[in-house]
Amino acid sequence: MPVRHLRVLLLAACLAVLPALSRAAPTAPETALCTAAGCVNGYWGSGQIAGGFGLTAYRLGQTFTPKFTGVLNAVHLGLETITGSNINTIAEIRPTANGVPTSMVLAEAVVPGAPYVGGVLYSADFSSADLLLETGTRYAVTLRSTTHCYALAAFPKCPVSTGANNFVESNDNGQTWDALYDDRSLIFEVCMDAVTPVRAHSWGSVKAIYR
Repeated sequence: MPVRHLRVLLLAACLAVLPALSRAAPTAPETALCTAAGCVNGYWGSGQIAGGFGLTAYRLGQTFTPKFTGVLNAVHLGLETITGSNINTIAEIRPTANGVPTSMVLAEAVVPGAPYVGGVLYSADFSSADLLLETGTRYAVTLRSTTHCYALAAFPKCPVSTGANNFVESNDNGQTWDALYDDRSLIFEVCMDAVTPVRAHSWGSVKAIYR
């Protein structure tokens, strides 16, 4: 076969393969960034308690403002159980109004690992919730349990630059909330997958549900 004819055939074959390779190219894996908001500083081991919850109508939580827009992946929490109970806590994500949580729960997840010990960050997996959180908007992580549990704290509170806002509490099972203390922050981290412009557009309908 003439060399020139062979080159033409090879070039045509390469051009035919390129579109398929382009379609099959894998996208870079998304990585959850746990710097969206949080407060993990100083000593927060056993006994560094923000408050206890469970068994009564009292609940507590923390408001936060994400530093970037993204899809919620997980929330890490510092917890402790004194009684040794193996009942897991439930973490909730709520919108806020006037700086405190509302009665609406956008998503909730179990915090596995009970009985909890101080100095460990326990992870609540929110990856299946498909919940978009926007930078500049204040949200809250709130906690509930059917057994006595403690949320651990940083004293003094973390600065606003960390995304942490206020420690909050409720005395009616989360129907109404107050921000009474300005001396503490919950030990927590908010992990989110940063959203590209294309994905942000596709998540618009999900966000609208929660407005």
